[in-house]
Amino acid sequence: MKKVKLFLTALSVVATVESALAVNANFFRQGSVYCNANYAIGTNFRNNQSNLMTTITNYFRVYAINNADAAYGNEVSFITPKGLATITTAAIRSIAPLSTKSGGDIINDGGATITARGVCWSTSAHPTTPNFKTSDSPGVGVFTSTLTPLASQSTYFVRAYATNNYGTAFGNDVSITTGLINSVVDIDGNIYPYVVIGNQTWMASNLRTSHFNNGDPITNGLSEFDWWKNSSFGGGTIPAFTFPNGDSSTNAAYGKLYNTNVLIDRRNACPTGWHVSTFNDWDTLLVNLGMSQSDIDNGKPGNIGSKLLEGGSTGLNLKKAGELDIQNIYGVNSKQYNNFQLWGLYLTPTLRFGSYYYLIFNGPVGPDGIYIALTNNNAGAVRCVKD
Repeated sequence: MKKVKLFLTALSVVATVESALAVNANFFRQGSVYCNANYAIGTNFRNNQSNLMTTITNYFRVYAINNADAAYGNEVSFITPKGLATITTAAIRSIAPLSTKSGGDIINDGGATITARGVCWSTSAHPTTPNFKTSDSPGVGVFTSTLTPLASQSTYFVRAYATNNYGTAFGNDVSITTGLINSVVDIDGNIYPYVVIGNQTWMASNLRTSHFNNGDPITNGLSEFDWWKNSSFGGGTIPAFTFPNGDSSTNAAYGKLYNTNVLIDRRNACPTGWHVSTFNDWDTLLVNLGMSQSDIDNGKPGNIGSKLLEGGSTGLNLKKAGELDIQNIYGVNSKQYNNFQLWGLYLTPTLRFGSYYYLIFNGPVGPDGIYIALTNNNAGAVRCVKD
């Protein structure tokens, strides 16, 4: 009988995820099946597998290949424990002058409910949620996000994120470089893109400064008593700001909420050559976009609000930053953050009958309507208009 020599050519580990193991000696990765690098013949070896999703059953077998066939050892399995979600970042698409679109895909929730998801971006690699971010509806699967504001001729790094009880997971970095767009800088160095609508030039993101244009600071936060005292009801004169939802991490994307003392202060919170938008500025804008003057004068909501909201056709990108509601009920002072990510309340320095005009977008009259009223006791978002 003729003898046949058999040569051992490979020794390694094969793994698969929740599927039967298939014999294939010629791949590193095939679908959900993974093989690692070869080991020396005749040695004991140990292997570490990475990039395994949580709460998934994984099956392992060692294998050896000679010139006759592949041989496999016994199969072992384990379930990876709960932990961070598994998420990827979507490619950049639809780059506009002031914004762009990305998103993500939450492949696995880590065995815990996703409580927050979105996209974060920065001019530095590996952005995290304290940078600019979107806050999209929680859940698993694919989602799309609009990134705004973006500055002119800048490179941004973008990552999707997903938060569960075990922490926040991030997707892969993707990058974009914006084209030439118009922008203005405030005294703190914050960059604001702007858009021209009719004969007006508007900032396309909410005011974020913590100083007046002469360098004087604006007070960061007040006690409940002092918020009331320094509302137009209380008669105090301290200009102050707070953050949407009481969370400083919202500043980059949503700006700050200011009391009316900031808006009426002659030191001006807007950059040089700009002013806090008055009710007359808003009136002109709404008429230019097709809302009738009679509807504005009579407080009717109209049907153009969605054009002004984030992602709308005007590029103004009004944000749903909510409001700070300041109350004094039977002598008891209180403050409450309301409607964050539900509606945008924009204050004006325009006084009528002892109260200040404000406008709410995506609020009580829906995304297309605009709610116009008077207030004495709110802190809200601000937009600036070029002089």
